[in-house]
Amino acid sequence: MRARIAFRRHAQVAVLITTLGLPSACSLVTPFDGLEGPSGGASGTVPTDAGADADVTADAGPPVPPEPRIVHFHFDGDARDVSGNGRDGLLQGGASVSGAGVWGGALLCDGDGDVLSVSGDYKPGSGSFTVALFFRVRLVNGRAAKELNTLFVKGSAWETSQNLAPGFGFGYNDGLGGGPPSVTAFVRDATTRVRVELEYPASGTPPPPARDGKFHHVALAVDRSAALASLYIDGEKVAETGIPTALGSVDSSDPARLCGETAPTLGLDGAIDEAVVIGRALSAAEVRLLAARR
Repeated sequence: MRARIAFRRHAQVAVLITTLGLPSACSLVTPFDGLEGPSGGASGTVPTDAGADADVTADAGPPVPPEPRIVHFHFDGDARDVSGNGRDGLLQGGASVSGAGVWGGALLCDGDGDVLSVSGDYKPGSGSFTVALFFRVRLVNGRAAKELNTLFVKGSAWETSQNLAPGFGFGYNDGLGGGPPSVTAFVRDATTRVRVELEYPASGTPPPPARDGKFHHVALAVDRSAALASLYIDGEKVAETGIPTALGSVDSSDPARLCGETAPTLGLDGAIDEAVVIGRALSAAEVRLLAARR
């Protein structure tokens, strides 16, 4: 089995949904039908500044996320939490807020120790939540500069016998081990060591179009009342799986992080914009509105 960012199997994992033989419990749709797959592109390096060829909408602001917002970053000149909850971001390593995002500025990271840690504590417990953001990878010769790119994580995404901490998050893998590009999300508790994982694409489906040098929207919605976890790319649901009743609290004492993990080499080399955590599971229509570019 090929390695993937933040998503190793463990002998005690009770639930694991991956692209390696997807069981019927995990349904997938293919919203990228009709789109060309990733291209090798011309040789050369796209500048690390997210302002290069960024798809910016200058004449309109971003969609307003639904409430209750837990934390929300515009990255327009600073890492201030605009939700009103005071969970401002702490820029670490060489992370910066500059360049051009989908709207205004963006969080820039180089994938080697750059991270934004969210101040204040947020513990969803056994409740529902949604995490959503726009991301863009830096390209080298038509591919992401790095194969492993953590986008958001609360807790630690690496699962080993020494680290079974609860948490949730998602990342982008750019063809690790010769496979297709993919986006993978996970939710894990520590009490029962149950882990729910979603990954797109499945075998035979087109990969997410992240190698086009543009921003793309990713959202993870966890609905505990409906016992469903859903993964969205660019406003379309691409994977869904049931949440077992054995999945307990996903609370973690670790801060939420954007762009990076506890292991510095697992961070995103690229940019993030309009990152938000919402204290309920958004509907498909609400996620589609968040992903819209006016």
